[in-house]
Amino acid sequence: MKDGQVLDALWEASADVSDFIGHSEAGAAVVSSVLPKVRLPGNGHRIGQTAEDLGKALREQDLFERDGIVLMVNRRGRLSVMTSEKFHSWIEDYVAPYKLGEHGEEAASMSDKCASGVLASEQFIRELRPIRRVATVRLPVIRKDGTLELLPEGYDAETQVLTRSEMELQDDMTLEQAKAVFEEWMVDFPWPTNEAEAARSKAVALAAMFAPYLDLMLAPREPRPAFIFSANSEGAGKTLLCRLAVCPVFGPMKITAPPEGSESEELTKALNAAAINGEPYLVFDNWRGEIKSSSLEAFITANVWAGRVLGASRNFEVEKSCLIYVTANTARVNADMRRRCLQLSLHVQEAKIEERRYSRAISEEDILSARPQLLGALWAFVKHWDAQGRTPGSVNHSSFPRWSSQVGGIGIVQLVTGIHPCTAPLVSADDTLADMEKLVGAVMVDETQPVLEFRPAELMAKSREMGLFAWVLDETPPDEERQDKQVRRERSAFGKILARFDGRTFGVKRLEVKGEGHARMIQVHHVPCHVTDHVATQPAPV
Repeated sequence: MKDGQVLDALWEASADVSDFIGHSEAGAAVVSSVLPKVRLPGNGHRIGQTAEDLGKALREQDLFERDGIVLMVNRRGRLSVMTSEKFHSWIEDYVAPYKLGEHGEEAASMSDKCASGVLASEQFIRELRPIRRVATVRLPVIRKDGTLELLPEGYDAETQVLTRSEMELQDDMTLEQAKAVFEEWMVDFPWPTNEAEAARSKAVALAAMFAPYLDLMLAPREPRPAFIFSANSEGAGKTLLCRLAVCPVFGPMKITAPPEGSESEELTKALNAAAINGEPYLVFDNWRGEIKSSSLEAFITANVWAGRVLGASRNFEVEKSCLIYVTANTARVNADMRRRCLQLSLHVQEAKIEERRYSRAISEEDILSARPQLLGALWAFVKHWDAQGRTPGSVNHSSFPRWSSQVGGIGIVQLVTGIHPCTAPLVSADDTLADMEKLVGAVMVDETQPVLEFRPAELMAKSREMGLFAWVLDETPPDEERQDKQVRRERSAFGKILARFDGRTFGVKRLEVKGEGHARMIQVHHVPCHVTDHVATQPAPV
């Protein structure tokens, strides 16, 4: 049975017509002649026809649909789910509902039950315009004919974006002026002392700003990376740097509380709400402990997100396009999160954060006031990239290939900074990977010794000596009293680490696990240096 037939059957089965029609205080008042009239169901008029008439009458209002879910633009300029409790009175600003009574057409209000039926009706939904998001600034898009332009005001059918600009950006900024703006805002952050890592982190910071600004230049279902802003100390400016990425495009930054555990029910609810409402970003500020969550990892990767509607006994399935930002002190991630994110690092040298000196104090209000300038700089970078032939980035990241080569890398960040933002960090936030790189790096293998063999116990002793895998290996070997139990625990945990990297390469070295049990041996092979197809050398900055 089709949707419309179900609703009609529901109507016919209703014993009380007043369930679907609420009488107005005016009773048989004359129906307004100013607003378009819409007849409510009853006396032979089907609810499906009412739903279709309402959809046509409300098509140009702030009412849209995403994957069958009806959304409204609320007072804050954000999308939110339209509820039946709100809908039956909301429509009266735009249409004049009426019923047929003894004296002909009588003004009437729609009941909650009727409103719920209309919002679920396919006849109503198919009349509404689809929407991807509401933009408060004009964002760049590449049209189907290849033209680069800023979105116009109002609803754009091709991108399914409603634009309501809160300000005009500076459209006459030169490339040099744009670079100066970027450097001015970046100068006071405590970048790593290593010059290469500082330059890479700045490139990621610029990519984090471009991610929301250029998001509409990428197809909705293309995966995007998450961004992790890490620092060695509180007060380093992680959240402020995140605001520089978010506020120019979206205005005041909304923060979502990080989950207490890796599989928090509140986190799942937040992800579901973000997907349904078409939220363009989520910021988890000051995440504690290891940044891992199977729900969050799936959300970052997902093109379509499914779950249960909060407060309702029905499921949803919607297209998802939501950027994730996380700030943390000494961020640690697992392997699944590492490959889904770009990480930048801040490093405070002062023992007391109060002793840090700044050239100027920056607040969110300062960033909001500078939105026209910041957007103007980003637009100048984009126009420069366009004039240079839209050079793609040199790194094609396997987890988000089109973003890394066409948008995030798009050549813009690399063209401006000379560094691709997907370049691997000097120290990985994945502790296990970082320590294994150090361990394998400490093993001398050259062309005269193409293969070396070690027993697991030898590598455990080497790791303990180097202070590696501290969460697995105690600082000192186990004493005789604790030896049996602790050795078994350490061997088991260390064996799982070795199994994770079996057959993996580290530059010119490859680790292989041979044999089982007491006969197990670890081999480190020398392999020829090569460059894969998707990684190229970095060009010089323009």
